[in-house]
Amino acid sequence: MELARFEVDPRTDGDTARYSERVFAVVREHFPGLLSASRVHLGPGQWVDVVLWRSRAEADAAAAGFGAVPELVDLTRGITRIVEMLHGDVVYRTPG
Repeated sequence: MELARFEVDPRTDGDTARYSERVFAVVREHFPGLLSASRVHLGPGQWVDVVLWRSRAEADAAAAGFGAVPELVDLTRGITRIVEMLHGDVVYRTPG
């Protein structure tokens, strides 16, 4: 599991929400192992992505290669700060 907390200019919250589906579609196209992703709006300019990967190695490969995909760089250019990036092993997940 990857948890990425980040900030954008609050005036661009609408763009961040609008681009979410495309961001994760492009990630899936370039990096196998993406199982699911959720983007959560915490408040003005505050966001969290919760991403489930098949393996930590695949999550690491996506992190390392993200900047080499021009569309991903373009779609995420509004991020002003990565607050934290956490990885962990899922020990329980509800079915479905």
